[in-house]
Amino acid sequence: MKKGCLLIAITVILILFMPCGFIANAASKENKLENQIDKILDKLDYKELEEFFNDLNENAKSTFGSNFKQLLADILNGKSSLGSDKIASLVGAYLWNSLLGMLPLVITLIVIGTLYGLASSMSSGFLKKSTIDIIYYVCLGAIIIVLITAINGIVTDVTATIALLARFNDIVFPLLLTLVTALGGLSAVGVYQPAIATIGMVIIKIITTIVMPLFLACVIFCIIGSLSNNIKLEKLTSTTKSTAEWILGIIFTLFIAFITAEGIAGATFDTVTVRSAKFAISSYVPIIGGHISDGFDLVVASLILLKNSFGLISIIILIAIVLVPIIKIVIFSLLLKAAAAILEPIADKRVSDLLFNTAKCFNLLLIIIIGLSFIIFVMLILIIVTCNLGVV
Repeated sequence: MKKGCLLIAITVILILFMPCGFIANAASKENKLENQIDKILDKLDYKELEEFFNDLNENAKSTFGSNFKQLLADILNGKSSLGSDKIASLVGAYLWNSLLGMLPLVITLIVIGTLYGLASSMSSGFLKKSTIDIIYYVCLGAIIIVLITAINGIVTDVTATIALLARFNDIVFPLLLTLVTALGGLSAVGVYQPAIATIGMVIIKIITTIVMPLFLACVIFCIIGSLSNNIKLEKLTSTTKSTAEWILGIIFTLFIAFITAEGIAGATFDTVTVRSAKFAISSYVPIIGGHISDGFDLVVASLILLKNSFGLISIIILIAIVLVPIIKIVIFSLLLKAAAAILEPIADKRVSDLLFNTAKCFNLLLIIIIGLSFIIFVMLILIIVTCNLGVV
């Protein structure tokens, strides 16, 4: 009887105190992980990324967080408040601002085209054709001036965005590759380093020296073609635009196909390497091998958390960089097409064709921004998933 009571008492004590032991052990591991992360952060140079984040516009910072270190801490702790509602509100704010900025220019184009249509229809019965042509060229000159002003602003924004992406490329990837190297991802780093150099030295160079001039050539051909019905440049414009699209399509497709295949293969190899190292430590180091293996897991887990957190912040910055120019291009292109549709029954056909064809040329700028940001996004995702299975 006494033995039975003793057994029951021991069982009750174990039931009561074992959860406390588990909780204390979990809390201890969490504290160790936090301390390890703090040690790595102290040795990691991420000031340039922090400064880059601080240079974001106020709308983006109000959505993603105005303090870089606080955002990093929230992501590390799984407390980030980023959601689809905040992204939607940011996109809505950019759409509204872009619409308000572009609308006066497009309304001016519509007013000028309408005035020409009214003047030509009212005076066609008693004015000579040469006089009507003069009126047309005066109105067309005003339309071209307004159009070039708007195009110049958008091209300037796109050029600045490409430069920002190049700077972003130079800041973010060395930091992430440092963490991947610390995790033992040497094969993946060997693939990513030349790919990153290709983005900065080849792809961006091709875009700025070949594709952007082709876009400007398309716009110039559209303007020249609107000067007279006798000037036929539709096929030349279409060929120039198609050439630029083919160049972009080829370089983006080849790059993404190569980096995806090689990156996945390298990441798989590195994961096996990390697991093998852990097994070797725990199995072949006598007596203290298990403790060393636990410390190894702690360091690897800290590095993975930091790598993924910096990767997520990099994606946030990437979205903030490209969102404004993409929305501006889309809004302006749609407004130009709407203006062309309004003016088609009112003004000269050459005016509506000029606006519509120019709007189609803006697809090139859209492909440039989306394509370039997409290959950087793919690189970030690949680096985020690299070596994530190192802790087992």
